Amino acid sequence: MAEKKKIAILGGGLGSLTTAILLSEPQYRDQYDITVYQMGWRLGGKGASGRNLEKQSRIEEHGLHLWFGFYDHAFDLIKKCYAENNRPLTKPLATWNEAFKPYNFFVLEENVNNEWIKWALPFPDNDLEPGLGGKKLTMADYASELIRFALESYETYQEQLDTASTMQSRGMADAPLDLRDTDLDEESKRLIEGIFMTERGGFSPFKKMLTEVQNRILARTFTGMGSKLLVILIETFLKSVNGKIDNYVQDKTLERRAWIGISLALSHILGFLRDEVFTQGLGVINRFDYKEWLKRNAASELAYNSAPVNAIYSAFFSYHNSFEAGTAVNIILHLGLKYKGAFYYRMQAGMGDTIFTPMYEVLQKRGVKFQFFHKVERLVMSADQKTIQSVEGAIQVNLKNPTQEYQPLVDIKGLPCWPSMPLYDQIVEGEKLKAEKINLESYWTPWQNVGTFSLKQGVDYDHLVLGIAIGALKDICADIIKAKTAWKNMIDKVIAVPTQALQLWLKPDVAGLGWQFWTKELAFLSTYTDDPLNTWADMSDLIIREEWASDHFPNNISYYCNEYIPEGNIPPPSDHTYPERQLALMRQRSIKAMNENLGEIFPNAVQNQQFNWDLLVDPTDKTGENRIDSQYLRVNVDPTEHYVLSVKGSDAFRLKADGSGFANMTLTGDWIDNQAEEAPMNGGYVEGTVLAGISASKAVIKAV
Repeated sequence: MAEKKKIAILGGGLGSLTTAILLSEPQYRDQYDITVYQMGWRLGGKGASGRNLEKQSRIEEHGLHLWFGFYDHAFDLIKKCYAENNRPLTKPLATWNEAFKPYNFFVLEENVNNEWIKWALPFPDNDLEPGLGGKKLTMADYASELIRFALESYETYQEQLDTASTMQSRGMADAPLDLRDTDLDEESKRLIEGIFMTERGGFSPFKKMLTEVQNRILARTFTGMGSKLLVILIETFLKSVNGKIDNYVQDKTLERRAWIGISLALSHILGFLRDEVFTQGLGVINRFDYKEWLKRNAASELAYNSAPVNAIYSAFFSYHNSFEAGTAVNIILHLGLKYKGAFYYRMQAGMGDTIFTPMYEVLQKRGVKFQFFHKVERLVMSADQKTIQSVEGAIQVNLKNPTQEYQPLVDIKGLPCWPSMPLYDQIVEGEKLKAEKINLESYWTPWQNVGTFSLKQGVDYDHLVLGIAIGALKDICADIIKAKTAWKNMIDKVIAVPTQALQLWLKPDVAGLGWQFWTKELAFLSTYTDDPLNTWADMSDLIIREEWASDHFPNNISYYCNEYIPEGNIPPPSDHTYPERQLALMRQRSIKAMNENLGEIFPNAVQNQQFNWDLLVDPTDKTGENRIDSQYLRVNVDPTEHYVLSVKGSDAFRLKADGSGFANMTLTGDWIDNQAEEAPMNGGYVEGTVLAGISASKAVIKAV
């Protein structure tokens, strides 16, 4: 039997663990000897969570994590892990469908004339099961669905929209339609004139025009002269009604929302035609920002500034940045048209407990080794720059039993979980770590490492998988970035930003707090104020997973998250108090946001125009604003925790899994080009990261 090839996986995030799962499948177990090297005491990367053993074993997340119903590859992976892990049914979360609960209710906040209005979006469920399988949709299928949606929206509000357009203007019939410079054949010109010049009123040509577009798209006549015809049809209509309808429906909630949907649907189809997406794919429009692309394709101002559009920016922490149009559109189409079972799913414990524990347990059973407390600091190239000849790093702590692996999990109500701090009783320096409140995951930690390690090519590994977050690569790969233009371009163009998370435990439930939709499903709300409260989820279903005493028992858990704007430039690691200062700033901002804005979500929580701080569960019984110190506030300022954006044009600079430029190193993580079949799907979310792990596993198998 041939000797196993040694695979060293650097980093323990979702991309790395997905790669490890796929490389340790039964057919490869005799081929690869896999070791994962991880800084600190837990796995999960930006998706890691911890249980605070000193505070009711409560769940503490990096942020808000939900699984959308189109996460086919991610669900397929985790379903296999749950099946193989085969927990007894007497244990909590023994099966994947016990660990994930389906939800279909989503709320957006619209800002209309400086007033916040809730836009409830109940999605219909279906009989499909999340995971791989099912019909693949083409761009023509997507366009046809958008047309169907636009027609249904129009038919529902036809009288109001027709009235709106005719009140504002007599429409195209009042003005000559000049088609002389359109490069159309005579038949196409007659068709356009027949639609727009024989109808009266702004909206009256709509149905006839859109039916013509639908028939031609279904017949695949959307190239050449056919494309020009359809572009003129849609653009002529939109430009004739845009501003007029915007003004009329601004204060009419139902009509406004119908018009927003129609305008967005038509502008997407127009963009597919104008930019040749039908033939070249969505990647061709990644040179545009999504809103920029909508404006280019005649979306009304009301539509491209609407809550549904802002929601995609908020969901991907792009509120203050661009979002490449192809990726945005592809994710939107998947969200609305490809979800299975439900629009989204909630994990029934922390992400660490629900995702990374079963993955870790399966990998252990398969013989994958884990080296915790191993911080990678530098990759060293060979002289010819064709391979990575060594990995240099620091050993953070000494284990009391160096002959066995660190055992990272704790039992919370029968569920194996990751603690929010290391298990000090396994560590020689444990008491010192605890007393000094050392965070071994921090870039700015004052902790002095206990030693170093060096992995050598051909001795400790035959092949590397680099899965460490892109924010840390500027230091780890500094020599590579200087030597290789593709790496420098990627580091410069693929941007990652800090984020923030706020978790509150409140005494009343959402009904008592005054949440408007308390009779509906657990709430998920987005596009609220540009502060820590931007996105909110009612996570009260997790109360049963925590250990609260009867005299301090919450009836609501609320999670909030948003991008975090730090104060000043990011300092060197020697500035040990930087995280503490940023957390203090976030605390101030959170108090301000709760006092000024939380009343929009929880009107009964406001007293004398201030948040009623007595509503927070605080086992330490502090008073006033200081009760926030009993809650969980987190600023993800560490380079390894920055969220990877999909800014316009960045897609072209992402390296592929097999594109490191080194024969013995493969890449994985949310920062690479994940090479999705329905490209582009690159971004900082679960499905994209799992796709990156799939690409990496294929690259390793091909290379080794």
